[in-house]
Amino acid sequence: MTVSRSAWCVMKISVEPMLSLAVFSEDLQCIICIGDDDGAVPEVYVDEGVPRPDRHLLLGLVQSILMAVEEADAEAVAFRQSCTVRLERPDETKDLNPGLIVVRSVSGKFGAVTTADPKDARRLARRAVRWFTGTIRLDIP
Repeated sequence: MTVSRSAWCVMKISVEPMLSLAVFSEDLQCIICIGDDDGAVPEVYVDEGVPRPDRHLLLGLVQSILMAVEEADAEAVAFRQSCTVRLERPDETKDLNPGLIVVRSVSGKFGAVTTADPKDARRLARRAVRWFTGTIRLDIP
């Protein structure tokens, strides 16, 4: 019997109070946490045993979120004054810093939640774009 990826993908995010963004109720492929500290490196979470996503995919994801944050796209970004964000895996439950949390579902949908005001969320998203751009050699075609 072959088990499909969606049958064993069990990484989820819970946000209290709950979000209306549908992507947060789906199985997640990756989660990117961008903390408030200027020197902090973004953290990337994937299911255990699954390789980290390609650098180009991560860059494209944060570029998309930057556009959504700049446009205050209510279908992609939830701006919250305060919230608790928890990563849930079979053997782990971890509270995440809700500076800016970007998620991508197994189906390819993406979204973000932030406790920063729109100006600070834009700063966090821009910093993430700069960081992920720096992981790619731009001199190679």
